[in-house]
Amino acid sequence: MKCKICGDELEYSDEVNRLGCAFKICPNCINLGPDKPGEYVVPKGSDLPLSVHDRYSTIVSDKEIPRIFQEFFDQVIECSKGMREKYGHH
Repeated sequence: MKCKICGDELEYSDEVNRLGCAFKICPNCINLGPDKPGEYVVPKGSDLPLSVHDRYSTIVSDKEIPRIFQEFFDQVIECSKGMREKYGHH
């Protein structure tokens, strides 16, 4: 599977796939968030985690990024519901 924003390859375990929690945005794009443009250079002194790196290209337009993130947020909600049903409330 590839990230829907930058096209980087994503790999998930069978358990993650069974739970429907294989998110279609890579960790780097998730950390950059929905408000950054497709091509983005992390500025020096940024408060982003040190693991976040520049994104030099995307496979979607800048205006599609917020829509993809909304799909991601909806999927996170559904995944958390499924995990609560499977593993109980804690």
